Amino acid sequence: ARCGRRVWDATEGGARKAGTRIVDLKTALTESLGAAAAAKPRVTGPAAKTGADAGRPQLERWRKSAGELTLQIQEALRGGLLMEREPAPFPFLSPHEELLDLVSSVINPCLMAELFWAWDDWVTDRQGIVQRPDEVGERYLREILLSMDLLIELLAFDGAAGAAPSGKAITFCRGKTVSPAWAGFVKWLQQGPMETMPFMGDFDHIPLIWKIFRHFGSDIAVLLDGAIFPAAWTWPGRICLDFRTQPPDDKAGFMASEFWIPGYAAIGCDARVEAAWKSCMPADRPLCRLEQREGQFRLMSGETPIELKALLARLRAEVR
Repeated sequence: ARCGRRVWDATEGGARKAGTRIVDLKTALTESLGAAAAAKPRVTGPAAKTGADAGRPQLERWRKSAGELTLQIQEALRGGLLMEREPAPFPFLSPHEELLDLVSSVINPCLMAELFWAWDDWVTDRQGIVQRPDEVGERYLREILLSMDLLIELLAFDGAAGAAPSGKAITFCRGKTVSPAWAGFVKWLQQGPMETMPFMGDFDHIPLIWKIFRHFGSDIAVLLDGAIFPAAWTWPGRICLDFRTQPPDDKAGFMASEFWIPGYAAIGCDARVEAAWKSCMPADRPLCRLEQREGQFRLMSGETPIELKALLARLRAEVR
């Protein structure tokens, strides 16, 4: 009543509220949705910015703040923290509140709680019994630095919907031994022709993977048996060819479900593996196998040949 809006009470019973009509849910939806469709907004003045342009000032502000905050934390760590009895830890963090709100979503909440409880105990201690929380404070700042690496690298992609087709791929193979099937698949890609580069770093270090994608100019991740987390390739708009050499077991099938997103295709090493994955993969995800006939490799889906170029074009369209 105070805001002058119509109210539909679709509880089909209960106390009658002043200014409302008690109706069934179907009537409420019909009337409310009909009223919303009829009240088309009038657009006046200059058109609002949309897409990447609308968020560009904020991205620039975050980039500037991220660079400044990284330098301040590094300086604090080099100086041995030099913490004072302030109401809150590390006052130099306060000008970067907006950025820290983003970073806090990936920082261990237990570590944050540990720091603030330890800090409160130290600040309120008047007997000189509680030691300054240097150790937990240093762990907290280092955690922010790691999270900043993630954020800075993500901002470097500039909000692009997807990478430009490059014909370059980064291959991800965990373990020291390389199966003949995987070696043959990579060699076949190179004859495509596709320029490939093996990833040699920490497979769980997502900012590093993003940085390699950016510097190598690659838009394709080629995995052996789901070697990296989907976030490592999907967030920056890359596509993924996942070469599967084993049928899914209960655990692998459950874990693989997080891969079944736009931009992902699975390739079985043979017909047996292809059939096994087909039984658990959704129909909208491309699935095929690598087949060798008369010394030549080709992609097959059932009895249908698949062109690699067409498969890549489909995946690229999905991430845009």
